[in-house]
Amino acid sequence: MKSIGSRITVWYAVTATTTLACLFVAGHYLLENQLVHQLDALNEAQFKQLKYTLGPNYKTLTPPTIDDRIREVTESASSLFYIDMHGPMSNRFFRSNNLRGQTIPDIPGERAYAVEVNGVGELRVSEFILPPFEVTQVWRLGRDGQAKESETRARSTTSGCLSKNPRVLLIAGLGSAKRSRRRPRRPPANFPASG
Repeated sequence: MKSIGSRITVWYAVTATTTLACLFVAGHYLLENQLVHQLDALNEAQFKQLKYTLGPNYKTLTPPTIDDRIREVTESASSLFYIDMHGPMSNRFFRSNNLRGQTIPDIPGERAYAVEVNGVGELRVSEFILPPFEVTQVWRLGRDGQAKESETRARSTTSGCLSKNPRVLLIAGLGSAKRSRRRPRRPPANFPASG
């Protein structure tokens, strides 16, 4: 490494690799935050549909009527959404069949959070108040949930090259640095001069 050209090449490769690594890490966090934000928006949209289905006189409905109305709306998306609706004193009015008898854990003071439920998987939970009820709306993040699949695809796109084989970035950086060291070609003799 005596020549200045070699030093510049190595410096360029290290700088390019470090810059790409920082961009991949930043992209990963931005995509992850965007995914969580979109899941919360999906939960909110599903809750609004649920609220519309129950109607303005939902406080006077009996538990079987609430159950029938919610099941009518949620059957088509039952593999994606989980709903747990309860009143004061944990009095359950509705629980999705796809919860398999499990209860969604409640974290006091939190309205949106991720939680693991045995037998169901990882869930993104959003809680909404519909006085006197508390509606827990959930989007599945588990193995066969679509959100987890999208997150995995986004992670592999942004950081897969770096995490699986950092040598690829180093080789690409060295190659582009080597190309930048080449002397420019002389223009042909019949090339018009700019003036």
